[in-house]
Amino acid sequence: MKVAIPVELPLDKYIRIGDNNVRYWELGDGGETLILLHGLYGFAESWAKNIFSLARYHRVYALDFVGFGHSDKPLAPYSVPYLAQFIRKFMAKKGIKRATLVGNSMGGGVALQFALDFPNKVDGLVLVNSAGLGREVAIPLRVAFMPLLGRYITSVSRKGSTQISKQIVYQSELA
Repeated sequence: MKVAIPVELPLDKYIRIGDNNVRYWELGDGGETLILLHGLYGFAESWAKNIFSLARYHRVYALDFVGFGHSDKPLAPYSVPYLAQFIRKFMAKKGIKRATLVGNSMGGGVALQFALDFPNKVDGLVLVNSAGLGREVAIPLRVAFMPLLGRYITSVSRKGSTQISKQIVYQSELA
């Protein structure tokens, strides 16, 4: 028997970055700024069970990368460097001078790339099962960044989200 655990979600906000509408959540008033970066197949909801606790002590942003979730999905080279530039533009648009980046899986790889490209904008890194820390890039991650095919496999669907959730959640019956 599956038990649904209700999770309150923050209010969706949208910001225009270039030609794209980007969905994000913004919570908390004090402490250092945290930007939560989801993994491949992810979106802001990946952080739903963490964001309220973090917001008690920090200013927290969780966003859908451009091309993911409820953000616009332009034809673009969805590479780690491209997404690191996207985070730089998001920070500039929101007036964020420095932040700690919290990245899960692909989001960790983007956080690492961002730290290499813009070290003066990074207070710290928190990497959760991060891409980019080994010699090999996982095949699903390589395929995800291929033109056209990557766009197809990274599109959000209920079935795909359920499959990924069951793989990454300890109690898969809750996914």
